[in-house]
Amino acid sequence: MLIRATMPDSHPLDQSLLIESLAPRHWRSPCSPLYWNAIGPFGGWIAAMLLHAVQSEPTACGDPVALQAQFIGALRQAPFSIHTTCLRQNRTVAFWRSEIRQSRQDGQEEVVCAHATVTLSDWRETLTLADAAMPDVPPAAGLAAASPRRVRTPAFLARYDFRPVTGAMPQDAPTMDSKVWIRDAEPRTPDARSIAAICDAPFPSIWLRLTEPVMVTTIAYNVFFRTSAAGLAAAGDAHLLLDSRCDLGAAGFFDQDTNVWSAAGTLLAQTQQLAWFSNQPLKSV
Repeated sequence: MLIRATMPDSHPLDQSLLIESLAPRHWRSPCSPLYWNAIGPFGGWIAAMLLHAVQSEPTACGDPVALQAQFIGALRQAPFSIHTTCLRQNRTVAFWRSEIRQSRQDGQEEVVCAHATVTLSDWRETLTLADAAMPDVPPAAGLAAASPRRVRTPAFLARYDFRPVTGAMPQDAPTMDSKVWIRDAEPRTPDARSIAAICDAPFPSIWLRLTEPVMVTTIAYNVFFRTSAAGLAAAGDAHLLLDSRCDLGAAGFFDQDTNVWSAAGTLLAQTQQLAWFSNQPLKSV
């Protein structure tokens, strides 16, 4: 029997993440085009789907603490499957694997396109030690929305409202740091799925140092959730601040680290990425 995963479906993100259960720990997605990038789904959406499949499992307990993903191959606009495995679940922490597979164009073989390890846990009351502080930036309401430079804008960009503080791209900037306010274009209270997607939304760091953008694709993608589901919900549907930095782009790879802050100054999540880049300019399409 096909059982549709239960979740709200009024928002575009929730619509795009609807999956069906084909068998225990085996799910199917039609591969929604709502969060499409230039040649495949937006990487943040893929991460959200990997997480969503785990959270849809009846025996998965706790809030997400970490998602550690690798994007192995591009997804086509065609149905794909998600396979989940509980690696270990003890009294306080659970470790799950989530894997997206899609058949080759000849339809003869399924290959792995992305996979993740998802860590779940109950949030505990402990002491708090914090060195991180939210940057002092102007509020989102006083800043202009970013305007895409491409003639044909990838669908996922239209799903977000970007308000750059620093690091509008590309601008031949002196650093690869950026600060950008972001919110779903159709406002939505954040949860772990939407945070997993938003963590991949900052402009690629190396673009800020270039006069023309180049092709980039994320290889390794880590998200660390720094508050509970209740803490995310407390952020409401206001803009979130993406504070990003890069240490090195070389030999075809660059790093990008981002802190995600609520408008009230709560650290909601952190992400670390390693991305591949090309030497060739990405022409407007």
